[in-house]
Amino acid sequence: MLQLLKCYSERRYIWFFIALTGFCFLLIALYFQHILLIPPCVLCIYQRFAFLGLIGASLLAAIYPKSLLRHIGILLWIYSAVKGLQFALEQAKIQSSPSSFYSCVLMMDFPSWLYLDKWLPFLFAPYSHCTSQQWQLLSLDMAQWLIGIFAIYLFIGNIIFISQFVKPRRLIYSVMNKN
Repeated sequence: MLQLLKCYSERRYIWFFIALTGFCFLLIALYFQHILLIPPCVLCIYQRFAFLGLIGASLLAAIYPKSLLRHIGILLWIYSAVKGLQFALEQAKIQSSPSSFYSCVLMMDFPSWLYLDKWLPFLFAPYSHCTSQQWQLLSLDMAQWLIGIFAIYLFIGNIIFISQFVKPRRLIYSVMNKN
């Protein structure tokens, strides 16, 4: 199984597929914001940025997937999934027990040279507080769904990372290289 995953990770279309899934989640976020009129909070924006990290990591690995770029892409993928999971967990914790001591700021904490909330406000400007729960599906709110999504990305990323240290069997490798 791990040998097969390693062979698949050397294919460009797999990395484009992973980038496509991250792009679809960004489109869903924009649908919630601009069509359903659910304003994002600061933690939502950071989770969007984590999806951008996943997309960027996948596109980096897709440039030349049989090189070191694949390994860098996998590490960036895992890092982005970890950060997204941390933000989703923090948001779920805040929403499950809102406290009067915690106030969510409406200012992004991007680096001073990266004004994404000013350059692309339709995607990166927060308009809501982190304590507001405005959507649920199957009794789970958006932060809880994102915990699951980022956990799946993290699990798959770790499995693919582990598979990079497995030497592929000759039969699997020869069949994969014929395609």
